[in-house]
Amino acid sequence: MYRPGLDPAEDPLFAEALAQTTRDPELARWFQQQQATDAALGRKFRQIPVPHGLEQQILSERNVIHPAVWQRRRILVAAAAAIILLAILTGFWLHQPERQSFTHFRQTMAKLVSGDYKMMLETNDLNAVRQFLAAHHSPADYALTRQMEKLPAEGCALIQWHGQPVSLVCLDRGADNDLFLFIVNRSAMPDTPADPIPRFLRVGQMATASWSSGDCSYVLASKGSEDDLRKFL
Repeated sequence: MYRPGLDPAEDPLFAEALAQTTRDPELARWFQQQQATDAALGRKFRQIPVPHGLEQQILSERNVIHPAVWQRRRILVAAAAAIILLAILTGFWLHQPERQSFTHFRQTMAKLVSGDYKMMLETNDLNAVRQFLAAHHSPADYALTRQMEKLPAEGCALIQWHGQPVSLVCLDRGADNDLFLFIVNRSAMPDTPADPIPRFLRVGQMATASWSSGDCSYVLASKGSEDDLRKFL
C-alpha cells in the first residue's frame, strides 16, 4: 500500500517496513523494483489520451438535483459536525496506547497470516528455523509443546513490531491449516499475558491462543477452531 510521498510517521508499520529495507538487501532490491514498476505504470496511464469532450459528456448526463436553501444549510451543518467528530476521534485514536498493546499485537499478527503469507526461510527442519531466527537476533529461545514438536516446520519469518523483533514459526499441518506461532519478548509490551494458561480469542477467520512462559510471550493462530488449537497446547 506504500506510495512515494506518504509520510511513514503516520503509520509505524510503514516506518518499520522501510527501516527493514536498510537491513535486508533482498528486500531493498524488491522494494526498488516495485517502486520502479509503479512509477512506470503511472507514466503509462498518464500518457493515455482523454477523448475530447468526455468531461462535458459525463457532466451533461448527470441528474443534478439542487436542494433548497434550508436543505443545503442542514447539509453544511451536518458536514461540519461530522468533520469535528472525525477530528476528535482521530486525535483520540492517535493517542491511544492500544496500538502498542498486546491485544492489538495479537489482532495484527492473526490478520497478517489470515491470507497468503510468504516465509523468509522455507524448511521442514525445526533446528534450522531456530538457527535462522537466532542469527537475525529475533526471539529463538522459545519452547514448543510436545504436540507442536511432532509437526514438521514449514518455515519462519522475521517481523518488527514497534521496534521489537518478533519471530514467526510456521508448522505444517497440511490442507491449508498450518499453525502460526508468534514469539515476542515478554518485556516488549506492558500487558503481555502473566502466566502460561492459554487465553483464546477469535480474530476474524483465525482462532488464537496467547500465553507467556519464561521470557517469551506467544500467540498461536490457525484457521481451525479453539478446540483444534487446544490439541497442540
